[in-house]
Amino acid sequence: MAKVYDGDPGEALKTGQKNIPRGVLFVQYAPLGDQLYIFLVGKETLKILIAPVKPADLWKKIKAVRQQIITGETEGPLTSNLSALYENLITPIEAELAQVKVIAFIPNELLFYLPMQALVKKGINGEKRYLIEDKQIVYLTDCRCHERRAASR
Repeated sequence: MAKVYDGDPGEALKTGQKNIPRGVLFVQYAPLGDQLYIFLVGKETLKILIAPVKPADLWKKIKAVRQQIITGETEGPLTSNLSALYENLITPIEAELAQVKVIAFIPNELLFYLPMQALVKKGINGEKRYLIEDKQIVYLTDCRCHERRAASR
C-alpha cells in the first residue's frame, strides 16, 4: 500500500481537528479513477493512503453483500465477502486503528450501504472477529458534524 501523505495538515484542517476527541479517527474512502484513497484524520494526524483494491472490484463485493443481506443469507458466502471487504478496507489501516477506540466512518457512494461494523477478520485458526467487537463504530455524513455538535454545547 502506498502512503500518499503523512505530514502537517495545514491551518484549515488544524482548526477543525481540534474538535476531534482523542481516541477517535475519521475514516473516509475516496474512489478516484482506478485508485481507492483512504483519508485518516485524527486530533493531531492526517494520512492519505491508497488501498490495494480497485473501486470497481470493491463495488462488486459490496453489491454482493447487499444482495446477501436482502435475501437473508447467513454464514458461508456472506462471511467470505465480509472477510474480503475487511481485507480491502480495514487491513490497510490496522496500524492506525490500533491506537484509537472509535472509528468515525464518513461513507460515500455504495459505502453508505455497507455495514462496516459487520466486517469480519478471520484468524489463523478460522475464528471470526467482527470489527464491532474491537472498536466503537460511528457514522458521520460529513467531517463537520463534530464541529456543529461542539458548537451546540
